[in-house]
Amino acid sequence: MSAEISRAEVINLTERSPEDTDKTTASIPAGTYTFRQLPFTPESKTELLPLFMKFIYTAQASTVYIRVYKEKRFETAVQFFLPLDSSE
Repeated sequence: MSAEISRAEVINLTERSPEDTDKTTASIPAGTYTFRQLPFTPESKTELLPLFMKFIYTAQASTVYIRVYKEKRFETAVQFFLPLDSSE
């Protein structure tokens, strides 16, 4: 992202329960991505946004993916995926 004003919007939101492990509910397109998993779960949008903006600071892609999932009983993982293909 550049110094231009940017807008973020959710284009797809999928929820899956543990019983649904044998079916795919959503996937990101095949390709090469820059990936980052946060070492902690942000408590709010106020904590998440600066981390996300730092991740996409030099991005040329128009779409970035955020994956949030329950990793363990009391832990939630947050992952960012940024397509490396600039024609995305």
